[in-house]
Amino acid sequence: MQNLTERIDYFSTRLNIFIYKITGILILVQFGIVLYGVFFRYFLNEPLSWVLPISRIILVWTGLLGISIAFKEGEHVALEGFVSKLPVVIRKVILGLGYIFIIIYLFILVWKGFPIALHSTQLIMISEKFQISLSWSMMAVPVSAAINLIHLLPIPLLIQSKLKEKERIKE
Repeated sequence: MQNLTERIDYFSTRLNIFIYKITGILILVQFGIVLYGVFFRYFLNEPLSWVLPISRIILVWTGLLGISIAFKEGEHVALEGFVSKLPVVIRKVILGLGYIFIIIYLFILVWKGFPIALHSTQLIMISEKFQISLSWSMMAVPVSAAINLIHLLPIPLLIQSKLKEKERIKE
């Protein structure tokens, strides 16, 4: 069990490093595109019609990939102030239920999100010559949910292995 947990955690950590790099690149690309658009609009009086739609797509991907980074780093929203005042047993139950609900929610996002994203045939008009499928934006939801599931997978396994370890110590 510990070996599987370590492998999943290692993969999750490597994936997180990759997502960090991709997110950083997307932020730089978005900054460059917006700067390019501002230059054309205000200095050359030739607004580019494709800057805003491409920037929106990049923003969606950056935001949702950023959430997966926060999940891996343990920076997700939690009611720490409230939960920390509860007895240890209740705290563990709430923590466990929280992870179960998050995993169920992420699973539903993956399960329902991929078919919706793949079957969205609507096109976003970037310019008269350049169109892009709405699938590119919509695919960010199930992809980031799948990444979050990978990040959360080791947690129940780690909790289970720690409980088994405590039982061995008691014996």
